[in-house]
Formats: sequence, C-alpha cells, structure tokens
Amino acid sequence: MPRISVSTDARLHKFAARTAGGLNSEQALDKLFAWLIRQPDPDETLRKLGKTRVSLRALEFDDEISQCLDTRREAVIATPWRLEPQQPRSSKWLATQIAPHFEALVRAAFSAVCYGYSVIEVVYGPADGKIGIDHLAEKPLEWFVPQRDGTVRYFPNNGSGGVTGIEVDARKFILTRRQPSYRNPYGEALLSRLYWPYFFKTQGRRFWAQFLERFGFPILVGTVSDGAAFVEAMTRLGAVSPVAIPPGSTVETIAATQAGEFERFDATFARSIQKVILGQTLTSDVGSSGSYAAAKVHDSVREDKRNADIRLVSATVQELVNILAELNGLQAVQFVMADGTGLEVERATRDATLVDKGVLKFTEQYLLDRYDFLEGDFTVPTTPVPAPPAPPALPAPAAEPEDEPAAAALAAFAAPRFTAEQQVLEDGIDSVLQRLDSVIADAEIKAVIRLATSPRDLHDRLMVLLAGADGADFQRTFERALFAADVLGYAHAGAP
Repeated sequence: MPRISVSTDARLHKFAARTAGGLNSEQALDKLFAWLIRQPDPDETLRKLGKTRVSLRALEFDDEISQCLDTRREAVIATPWRLEPQQPRSSKWLATQIAPHFEALVRAAFSAVCYGYSVIEVVYGPADGKIGIDHLAEKPLEWFVPQRDGTVRYFPNNGSGGVTGIEVDARKFILTRRQPSYRNPYGEALLSRLYWPYFFKTQGRRFWAQFLERFGFPILVGTVSDGAAFVEAMTRLGAVSPVAIPPGSTVETIAATQAGEFERFDATFARSIQKVILGQTLTSDVGSSGSYAAAKVHDSVREDKRNADIRLVSATVQELVNILAELNGLQAVQFVMADGTGLEVERATRDATLVDKGVLKFTEQYLLDRYDFLEGDFTVPTTPVPAPPAPPALPAPAAEPEDEPAAAALAAFAAPRFTAEQQVLEDGIDSVLQRLDSVIADAEIKAVIRLATSPRDLHDRLMVLLAGADGADFQRTFERALFAADVLGYAHAGAP
C-alpha cells in the first residue's frame, strides 16, 4: 500500500481546526478557581489556622526567628557579585545601575524565602542617555496574587481591581517565588513552617512569666485566730501574698515539676526554629560534646542554605538586568554571585606551591580578587632582567717566580675535575639526556598542577598520570646507557 504524504500546512490546518476541542489549552482546571483568579492560599498550616500570609509578619518579631533570618539574609548580601563578561561597556553601565540598589533588591527578593513570594516595583528614569533605575521598593504582598503561569495580578485596597484584579507589566513589577508549584503558585513560605514552634515557645514564656508573678515572692503563712487582721497587717508591711489559716489546719504543696524544666522547654523550640531556618547548627544538635568534624558538617549544611538563597536572589537580579538590557538595546550579560574571595587554606596552599615551583606567577588583579587585598596593600615584584652571559675566562697570567704559592693555587683551581675516562662518561650522559623525551609531556604536567587543590592532591594526580604514561622508550634508553657505562668501566679498568 503506498504511503500517503501529508504536507506541513495540512497538518497545521487540522491542528487549528481542533483548537476548539482544547488541544492547545489546559483542561484539568478547577473552573471556580479559574473564574475567580484569586484562589485561596493552598498552604496547609495557614488553611487550618484560618490565617493569611500577612499574619506571618508577627513571627519576625520573635528574637530567635529574627536573628536566624538575619544570619541567612546578611550572608547573601555579603556575597560578592559581578556581571560577565566584564569587559564590554554594557556590563560596566549595567553594573553602575544595579550597584546603588543592590542591597534593597536582595532584601526584597529574600522576602520570598519568608513568605513564599515577594513583588518589587521598579521605577525607571533617564541615566546617561539611557533608561536606568530611579528607585525600587518591595510592595506589600497582600496587594498581589501570583498566578499559575508565573504572572502576578494587582488587587488594590479600594477594590478597583474587581474579582480578577489588574494585570501588571512584568518589566515594572518583578515577582520572586520560592519553590512554586502548580498546586501552590504562591510559593513555599518558610515562616509557615515555624508557626507551631513559635506558638508554643511564646505561650511557654507567657506561662512562665505568670508563674514567676505568682510564686516569685515568698508566701507568708500564719496560723492565727484572726485571719483577716493578720492579712491586713502583713499587707501594710508590704507582703505580697499573705495567707492566714485557722489553728489546727495544715497547708501542703504538691510540686510535680523539677528544676530546669522551663529551660529545656524553651531550648527545644529554639532548636526547632534554628533547624528550620539554618538547617543544622552546632549549638542546637552537638552542644558541649561537639567536634571539629561536626562543626564542618553543620557549616556545610548552612552553606547549602546560603547557596539556595543565592540562586533565588540571582534569578530576580538577572531578570532586572535582562529588562535593562532589552530596554536599552544592550548586549545580554550574566549576573553572578560567588564567594570568590577570602583566605581559604586550600587555595592559599595551592598557590604557594605553584609559586615555589616556579610554575605560575600571579598578577595583581588575581590577588585583589581572591584574597581581599586592597590596592596599595602590596607590590608585585617585577621579573628581573636576565644578566648577559659572562665572557669566556681569559687564561690566567703566568705567576712570577717569586710567587710560588699563588701559582700552585691557580694550577689547582684550573686542574680538570674529571679524568679523560670519566669525562667520556659525563659527555655520554649529557648527550642521552638531551635526546631523551620526558615520559610525561610538559603540557600534561602543567595541566595537573593547575587543577590540583593541595600538595597531596598534586601528588595523587601525578601518580595517576605517571601510571598511564608509556615508559618503554625511556626504559630502553636507560638500559642502553647502563650497558654503555658497563662497557666503559671494563675498557678503562686497567688504565693507569
């Protein structure tokens, strides 16, 4: 049966005819949500509590939550950034536009970590004959509702947006979301995970304050006949809790608590908060029995959190950089946040080894970028000009007859170091070394040195490289040289 060929235009025509059937649109939608646009917040914790994301702002006033969030936020702000490639003029101009607003931009984007999403409004203005940034600010999140398609709609407080809200310009309102999904386009709010630890920690402190208010002062118990007079007299004396009991009565206390229970209760929820925000910390899990290895593990976990925050913030800044480049017709550049500076031991050890071996020579720019130096803190020594070769030595003048010791010294200095037989062997060795190629190519050795991170790593890499090298030619040459040395030894054994 012959194969029927269908042209591309015909297939497109059939596809367009089926559009009414919904082939190019999503059908598995909640019709009510699709109509209302402003769907309820799908966060399970907030839904069960009957609260909104705006109410999570109260959690930032907690001392433990506040300091943990500041730790994460400031770690991102302190991370160096740059635009690549750095040479074009467009990169330099875009960097001058981002730099004055960088901290405000990072803080606004970081709010998405706390609340799931944040919206930044950018106000543009003229700058050096181009369209630059006049100012930017984070807007209240309750004014905006993120959509499943990644857009955001504005719902003014005066209700002018109606049920569906107002569609905003993505170049002016930049949306940042943390871990959005189709089920939860609002993003995952970190503070919602902290609500119950915050609640029990706050209520526990309130009960503890009431306990101290009740039992912080001593209770005076008097066994008297006139209880009212006793209480009145003790009150006039300044007693806070006087109690009178009739004669023959007894008062006993039943205490089911033990010392330090409140401290353990408070520390438990403080550790919960630290784990949620910082991952794992040495103070929360290891305590006084910690070790250097445990500290390295916990610091690595916190570094993972910072890297996740950097990726979130970088995406927002990159979006703004792309908008500025598009508005001004400039070349697209990449925004990079990377901690490339510092005094890391591994890098310093590697660099010192390379310099000592004479493999590399670092420039002033490398030292400024990698080691937190400032201009003027150091000087880079220039390579000395090699001295011209010394002229051949002239023969020593003949010694005067009366200067016999000097003549003997000159004769001893000018005497040959080797015998004629030994000199033949030395010349043969030099000839073999000049003709013999290295088992490992120089380029491979240099590449291994550049990739090594420590002297031990360099040793291991060289061993691997040597194990895979072909040493057959070297071995044959070495065996021939040994044979020649043996022959010379036998030939000159009887020489005087």
